[in-house]
Amino acid sequence: MLVPTKRAKAKTKSSKRTTVSVGIPLHFSQLEFRKLLSVWYRQNARRLPWRGVEDPYATWLSEIMLQQTRVATVIDRYREFMQRFPTLGAGRRGRI
Repeated sequence: MLVPTKRAKAKTKSSKRTTVSVGIPLHFSQLEFRKLLSVWYRQNARRLPWRGVEDPYATWLSEIMLQQTRVATVIDRYREFMQRFPTLGAGRRGRI
């Protein structure tokens, strides 16, 4: 069984776009794959302090920190930073 193909668009010299199809053979349907992946994620996801947070500042901060280093290092630094600078305004007023 082939998974529905993803179409990639590429520019040609004349700036017209062409499409390329790539298929990956799987032994289950796309819906089954999504369900299997969701079950795996619920069972194996690491508990991270920024998951499930609805504060845009906290999410943004974690994204920036994660670009710079490993998750294991960011966990402690993220908590320390959020305690010291819980809002963007607190960061502007304090010394980093």
